[in-house]
Amino acid sequence: KDGFCQTLGCCSSPRPSPTANNMPDEEAETPRPQPVHAGALRIVSLLPSITEILCELGLSDQIVGITHECDHPPELISSGRARVVTTSDINPRTMTQGEIHEAVCGSLKNGQSLYGIDKDVLQSVRPDVIFTQSLCDVCAVSYPVVLDTCAKLLGGGPPPSGSATPGSADVNVSGDSCGVLPSNGSVLNPRVISMEPENLDDCLKTFHVAAMALNQPGLMAKAENVTSSIQQGLNSIREAVKGRPRPRVAFIEWHDPIFCGGHWIVDMIDIAGGSYAM
Repeated sequence: KDGFCQTLGCCSSPRPSPTANNMPDEEAETPRPQPVHAGALRIVSLLPSITEILCELGLSDQIVGITHECDHPPELISSGRARVVTTSDINPRTMTQGEIHEAVCGSLKNGQSLYGIDKDVLQSVRPDVIFTQSLCDVCAVSYPVVLDTCAKLLGGGPPPSGSATPGSADVNVSGDSCGVLPSNGSVLNPRVISMEPENLDDCLKTFHVAAMALNQPGLMAKAENVTSSIQQGLNSIREAVKGRPRPRVAFIEWHDPIFCGGHWIVDMIDIAGGSYAM
């Protein structure tokens, strides 16, 4: 369930970051990051769904940075190859939905992001490509924060020219670059790729967007195979519910206050044989 929802990019309750306020009593030993093989790109993913998409494309060994919310696939999380580069003060294990809502509203009112980037970790993993999103500021690190962090790491200058406009809703690639100055003094220039799917078809296109952005041999074919397999599964569901009564469905993704699901949720309910009533 978790993996399927995240691969579609679904919004979900924020998960706690590993900060001093919410670390378990017995701190587990941090796995030592494994080296990326020569010639491979070093990829940072700032959204759980993007992490899963990259792994489905066979790129898990090139992922060097992930979010505190990433929990799938388990082999990547447990391997220690990828370091956590994001932080958050939101802890759903200790906060009610009402308290989280107040924190979210307060952050948005003050123009702040709910999530942050650990600059030291980002420097240490030396990314060539950073995948992020600009569809939702309360689901992950906001797009401006990503660019601003990169600019500050370079030396406090403004974000690069043209970086204010992320990729469009049809999941085009936004190829902004930002300079990162690692501790050894050499300047890195990772591409920042933003994905903003608005419906289920767009979610499937993100596999191809990632493949095009990384431009590695065989990656487009792999993306086509993965999306074809998903489409076959969706068609099987359509056939299974064909001709049956379509119940009216409400999808509530937050209950204090009430928020209904949108974007690809509508498509998912329709494919499953329901009639979205909200």
